[in-house]
Amino acid sequence: TIYGLGFSSGPTGWSPTSALPTTLGGAKVQIGGKDAFISYASFGQLNVLVPPDLAPGSSILTVTTPAGNATATANILPANPQWFTYSVGNATWIAGLIANTSTLVAPTGIFGAGCCRAAKAEDYVELFANGLGPTSPAAPAGVVLTAAYPLPDLSQVKVAIGGIDSSVVYAGLVGAGLYQLNVLVPSGIGSGDLPVVMTISGQTAKAATLNFQ
Repeated sequence: TIYGLGFSSGPTGWSPTSALPTTLGGAKVQIGGKDAFISYASFGQLNVLVPPDLAPGSSILTVTTPAGNATATANILPANPQWFTYSVGNATWIAGLIANTSTLVAPTGIFGAGCCRAAKAEDYVELFANGLGPTSPAAPAGVVLTAAYPLPDLSQVKVAIGGIDSSVVYAGLVGAGLYQLNVLVPSGIGSGDLPVVMTISGQTAKAATLNFQ
């Protein structure tokens, strides 16, 4: 997410059917001389998907609009994992589903009947994240994905729930900028909102919570 002023005259989101847009709401973004894919543009904010083949290190980020250009410096890492989260009241939870269902992992009834339940030991859960790094095979750039692309070495993916290591059975890219981790909830965990810590190739995401029973 890029914050500033004068990016676009009004809020615009993408709705791609095949190709991802490199111009949205009159704004264009390049990082390291490569076009980024813009998912949202407003007067003060741009949400962009970083090109997949940038070299690690410092890169110049340029925003171009009909009113002119603005530049900044972006630091590129091979992986920088972070959870996708959402908030309800004072609580913030990782975006996650009970595996192979549309049931949200959250306190029962928080969004109405049948929408969600807390996870429990021996459940498989699908957790969603950003910045897990390259896949093998490499996902095609700039298109709507029609298949999943796994990370090359699952042994480099660690998830701990309430301080207990869990089994990660899948980690990979399932949509534009969207990674999924399939995790077996370990035995011996507590209940309530517990911290879930993810580490990818030595890079640790900021801990976030998930609801358990």
